[in-house]
Amino acid sequence: MYNDINDITANEALKTIMRILYPYNEILPKKIAHDVYIARNCASLAAAGCSVELLCGVGSLSPAELADHYNLEPVAGLSWKTLPILRKNLGLPFTWNGLFFWGTQHYIRQTRPDCVVLSVLKQGAFQLSRKIPGVKYVYEVHELAWYPGREGTDARVVERIGVEREMFSKADVITVTTAALRDILLSPPYSVRTPVVVVPLAVDMAPLPAVSGISGDLEIMYVGQMYQGQGVELLLDALTLTCGVRLVLVGGKPEEVSDLKRLSAKLGISEKVTFTGFIAPGKLSDVAARCHALVAPFSATGRMPFVAHTKLGEYVAWQRPVIAPDLPVTREHFATSGGWIPFDADNAHSLATAMQSLKSADNYRCHAEACRSHHVVTWSMRSKMYLEILNCL
Repeated sequence: MYNDINDITANEALKTIMRILYPYNEILPKKIAHDVYIARNCASLAAAGCSVELLCGVGSLSPAELADHYNLEPVAGLSWKTLPILRKNLGLPFTWNGLFFWGTQHYIRQTRPDCVVLSVLKQGAFQLSRKIPGVKYVYEVHELAWYPGREGTDARVVERIGVEREMFSKADVITVTTAALRDILLSPPYSVRTPVVVVPLAVDMAPLPAVSGISGDLEIMYVGQMYQGQGVELLLDALTLTCGVRLVLVGGKPEEVSDLKRLSAKLGISEKVTFTGFIAPGKLSDVAARCHALVAPFSATGRMPFVAHTKLGEYVAWQRPVIAPDLPVTREHFATSGGWIPFDADNAHSLATAMQSLKSADNYRCHAEACRSHHVVTWSMRSKMYLEILNCL
């Protein structure tokens, strides 16, 4: 009934226009990977022939500004609607999700879409406990309360697992971005009975212009968030063990960037590190074109070894050599293709060795050629997979 993306052939044209509602209780843009994903997901489903409404909070940019921010082509089937919302980023001393959740519930009851897609725990728990008859509900799992290796007896973790299990039982289908997440859901403590389908992340990034060779320092770029677990501190430690290597760090909140700048100064490598801050998705390729290789130093703890990483999808599409930890989720992104330089997760010496290895002209040339064969899942391919799932509900 449900298939992974590699088994899907071209979908037949929809006989009727499917109406999809995607509520997201945030003020957009949020400037994190998740809101970029949601915008692209909605746009791709609209481009595939669906009527898609993305609900977000009052205070969001205009539809034209959001389309420009997320680098979206005009799509007739995609519309943006705002609902009242109370959040701290409006300058309030508190956040109350109930206003947006009840507004969403009223809108679902009023418009009766064919399908509601949810991806945030609190909103999913609220909406799925109040299902409207005749409406199908999809829950996208991007994060869980528990992962293998994490202590599962803490009262708060046990409580949240209970909330998640109850919510999962009420969804019509659950989607995940990696086989690793699917395996967790199908096993204790979750033991989910609702159908769970792997739908990989997608990118529409064009390959970067080829680099003819390296003269001077090797420039390695990191793109993404910089909170604990992403491994940027490890990356800076590893840089101290290299020679002739420079880093460009793209992204991060202002306070995170400030902390990392202080760490760079403490390590004595400030002159080897460039911080760009946040760059809008549509401008990333221009910045990345100047680098020789890309790095994803995320940790092997918590959620990081199991969830999909947007940066890896972008890296694959850009066709530059990629340095990333030797973990199952990384192998899912790269399959059997070359161009990937693995290192032992959470090991600065191993990471430094991987970076330094690309200083060899022959080694760099070998990886640069191999990464041109990377398999890329496009948003068009992903939307066909998604529609196959929705049409089976």
